[in-house]
Amino acid sequence: MSAFEVLVVEDDAFQALDLGRTLITLGCGVLGPVGSRVRALALLEETRPDLALVDVRLGDGDVVPVAERLATARVPFALVSGYPGGRFGHPLLDAAPYLGKPWTERGLRGCMGRLFRADLERKLAVAERHVTDGQARVARQASIVARLLARGQDTTLAEQVLRGMERSLELMRAHRRYLLDQARSTTAGGNIWPPK
Repeated sequence: MSAFEVLVVEDDAFQALDLGRTLITLGCGVLGPVGSRVRALALLEETRPDLALVDVRLGDGDVVPVAERLATARVPFALVSGYPGGRFGHPLLDAAPYLGKPWTERGLRGCMGRLFRADLERKLAVAERHVTDGQARVARQASIVARLLARGQDTTLAEQVLRGMERSLELMRAHRRYLLDQARSTTAGGNIWPPK
C-alpha cells in the first residue's frame, strides 16, 4: 500500500493515464482515474482518498459536486485544467490550488507539496485541539481525585480513570510530535513532496 492515495478525476484518457503513471513514480497510490463526476462521487462513497486531482470540466458537467464532497470530507484537492486558474465561477474552485495543463512533473510535485502541506497543517491544528482538550480533561480529573482525597473517600476508580486519561494524553502528544517532525522535515530541505 502506498503512503498516499490520490483520487484522479480526469475525462481525457491520455491525461488520466499520464497523471496516474506519474503519481505512481512519485510513490502514490492512484484511485481511479475516473472520467465523470458520477463515477467520482460513487468512488467517494466507497473510500476516502488522502488527496485529489480533478479536472474542472468533465463529460457530464463541471466538477463542483465532486469538489463539494471532497471539501466536506476534508480531502485536499487541486484543479488540473487547461483553463486559467482562479476564474471558475465558484468560490470553492476559485480557491483551490491549480495545476495548469500541460503540466510537468516538477509542477505536479509542487502542487502535491502544497496539498500535502495544507493537509498536514489541518491535521496539526486538530492534534493541537486534541492535546489542549486532553490536558483540560486530565486537570479536571486530577481535581476530582484531590476532592475525593480531601473528603477521605476512596479514590481507586477516579485514579484509574486519571491514569487512563494521562496515557491517552501522551498518545495525543506523540501524534502531535510526529506531525511536527513531519512538518519540520518537509520544510528543512525546501522540497515537501514526496514526504519523507
